[in-house]
Amino acid sequence: MNDQQARSCSVCADAAEHAVIESIAGSDARAVTATGETVTIAIDLVPDAGVGDTVLVQQGVAIGRVPRREIQP
Repeated sequence: MNDQQARSCSVCADAAEHAVIESIAGSDARAVTATGETVTIAIDLVPDAGVGDTVLVQQGVAIGRVPRREIQP
């Protein structure tokens, strides 16, 4: 398995990315990706996510929180 395969979905080959939550409104959040893009994401699957948290996003949906120890500066 190469590095790209390890970072992408085995079903659709879509890569997930980290994003930092800036604000939350209901089940949606505004977040900034690693590339600096501001996006709206659904946070239904990560109900404990909060402002300042880094989440893993795939196709506009947060699929998990990224532990601080795993975030590289």
